[in-house]
Amino acid sequence: MLFADVGTDIPDRRQSVLVVTTATFVITTIFIAARLVSRLVIVRKITWDDYFIVLGWVSVSLADARMVRSSKTPALTVLEAIANRRLVSFLRLV
Repeated sequence: MLFADVGTDIPDRRQSVLVVTTATFVITTIFIAARLVSRLVIVRKITWDDYFIVLGWVSVSLADARMVRSSKTPALTVLEAIANRRLVSFLRLV
């Protein structure tokens, strides 16, 4: 179900979000891998800042995975589910 199907003027940008997120993740992975390989070849050791870079990359990877997962679900469906849950909770109070 697209936003256009519901009758709103909000465009569907899920495909754009998916492409930008994936491209950014791939570019980031290439640069981090190049840094780690160059550190191992030139300096021949990994220091504490490299571990923090890997930790940050793992964090961004998890955020990107969540973004990709959420880009496959229409936001309106999620908002409708939240609204329906609140309505049911309100009706239980009445």
